[in-house]
Amino acid sequence: MVRFSATLIGHLDNGRDLHKRSGMFFYGRDAFRERHAAIFRTVFKGSRQTLRIAKLRFIRPVVAIADIDAEVGGYATLPSGLTAMPDGALRTKPLMVQLRP
Repeated sequence: MVRFSATLIGHLDNGRDLHKRSGMFFYGRDAFRERHAAIFRTVFKGSRQTLRIAKLRFIRPVVAIADIDAEVGGYATLPSGLTAMPDGALRTKPLMVQLRP
C-alpha cells in the first residue's frame, strides 16, 4: 500500500482534503502524505488493500463520483473503534470525487 499511496499523493493537488471517520480532518498534500506514512509505519504495516468501484457517476463532463468498496487485510491489529468482519477483513465504503485535469 505504501507504493500505491506514494503514487496517488504525487497526483494530488495541494487542495486535497482527507476526512477520517473519527472526525479528524487533514488538508493539503503534505498532511495527506504525513498521515498515510504514519499509518503505514504502525497499525497497517504489511497490510494489503483492495479497492473496487461499486458505482461510478459522471455528474459533469470532468467530475466523477465513485462509490468504492474497500477491504484491508494482513494488518497486525486495528485501531480502537474499528471492527473487522468475521473473516478478519476491514471493509469500508469511501466516496471519492475525482476531477479530470
